[in-house]
Amino acid sequence: MCLPEDLPVKGAILSVLASAFSTASVIANAAGASDVVIAILLLVAVVLLSIAVVMLVLDRFW
Repeated sequence: MCLPEDLPVKGAILSVLASAFSTASVIANAAGASDVVIAILLLVAVVLLSIAVVMLVLDRFW
């Protein structure tokens, strides 16, 4: 199986997106948003970061 060459770049982009969602959840928390909104933002951040880590690990060890 051949992995795409731009896999680390895609992983880095997903990592930045995860950071943005995490920051948005902190801002939403400070603004007094409901717990559901904060949980959804954090869940999206965790999923994006998990995908980014898998992509970077695949690129490193495949």
